[in-house]
Amino acid sequence: MKHEKSKKPGIAPLEVTQLLAGLENGPVDKALLKYLAAFFKNVPVRHVAFIHVVPPTDFFSVNEYIDTIGEDLQNGDIQVRDQIKGMLEKELKGVETKYSFWVGEGNPLEVLLRNAEELNSDLVVIGQKSNTRSHGITAKNFARHVKCNALVVPEEAEFKLEKILVPVDFSDNSGKALRTAVALAKSLNNKPEIEVLHFFELPPNVGAYRFSEIKLIALIKEDREEALPEFVDKYVSEEDQKGMTLTVSESVRRPIGQHIVQYANEHGHNLIVTGAKGHSKLELLLLGSVTEKMLANTNCLPVLIVK
Repeated sequence: MKHEKSKKPGIAPLEVTQLLAGLENGPVDKALLKYLAAFFKNVPVRHVAFIHVVPPTDFFSVNEYIDTIGEDLQNGDIQVRDQIKGMLEKELKGVETKYSFWVGEGNPLEVLLRNAEELNSDLVVIGQKSNTRSHGITAKNFARHVKCNALVVPEEAEFKLEKILVPVDFSDNSGKALRTAVALAKSLNNKPEIEVLHFFELPPNVGAYRFSEIKLIALIKEDREEALPEFVDKYVSEEDQKGMTLTVSESVRRPIGQHIVQYANEHGHNLIVTGAKGHSKLELLLLGSVTEKMLANTNCLPVLIVK
């Protein structure tokens, strides 16, 4: 039965008030800064703070937030400061967004998260090396503990927003991710395509059902194809759904998170926007195995995790 679309107001374009980005003062930063430079030219961002954290074995510590890029850091390492300053000036040349940087010591993840709270950041960004850690912070631990929206940018990523993939599991967190994807698309000059994807799995005890596996797959798919438009309509106005594609597919013999990344690569998506947590209590505790699998399997696709 065809459902009636609700008359709800449209979603406002995305604006970022305070963005915090973690730097490692290494090769991955170049790719991250190039991506962010393009991001700043497309999405309104009021202020950006960059932070570089070194372990306490280094003989300097900075406890004051720096508002001016050329200002000396108290007790700071001049060489590190100058390296970061030069990198920022080079990679962000021509960017009008105001930015500052801070150098400090301690546990990289703890310091980054603490600064995110102190600055009331609404988006925190890190780069991700292929198959390794990024400035002492794994993407999984970062995404699990950060309290605001988080963007993970792999070192092979290029800024291009023509197709956005939003995997959903019918949870409220998926609804928030979908609304964020719409807001992001509306902030861009060239509106990208948005595809809403739902992968389903067969129950583990398939033999207990009085249907063949083929018939069971067809029944589940039909059920989800009816439910997906209703889910989208719950969170997005009819006007904002124009041009949106809805897809339901079975995830076969591999984790759904891995399937999502493979699907995004095969269909030319440039960004995955996902809810941070699933709908079960266990997934609320563990971030969500689907999100973790996505972060573990993406080498060139950025993942925006919506909290």
